Amino acid sequence: MPDLDTCSIPESPAGPQVDPNNQVRIRRAGPDDLPELARLIGLGDGRTYSLPAVERAIARLDPKSYLAWLAFSGGRAIGSSMLEVRTLQWAEQQYRAGYWTNLFVLPEFRAMNVYPLLALTMFREAANDGIEVVYAAARRPGVARAHLAMGM
Repeated sequence: MPDLDTCSIPESPAGPQVDPNNQVRIRRAGPDDLPELARLIGLGDGRTYSLPAVERAIARLDPKSYLAWLAFSGGRAIGSSMLEVRTLQWAEQQYRAGYWTNLFVLPEFRAMNVYPLLALTMFREAANDGIEVVYAAARRPGVARAHLAMGM
């Protein structure tokens, strides 16, 4: 099985040269990444948000409230995915859960398998952090198709 944190991806005729090694790296985001997250959230929503507004909305990435991952190519943030940490209750049992939100990959990188690499890394690391359930509301047909293609 390939390492999910670093993966060689084929060059897409529709996309740019990624970097000299044609590598995408995924890592957990921290407070220093808030400006990049604000940029990517805004691009995903087709809006511009102030950094303070994004910091408040995602609780400055307090791990009790929000977890985030970034995809990079050539030192440039090209995608993000986040989980809002929640507690779900089913009957008498409580579960530590993550509501999947703010998934975005720059359009020029979408044909290069960044999305599954980002999502699978997030799932694995979230499970290691005690997230027992990940759930989402997919309102965009393309996102729903991508989720189904990954077996979700």
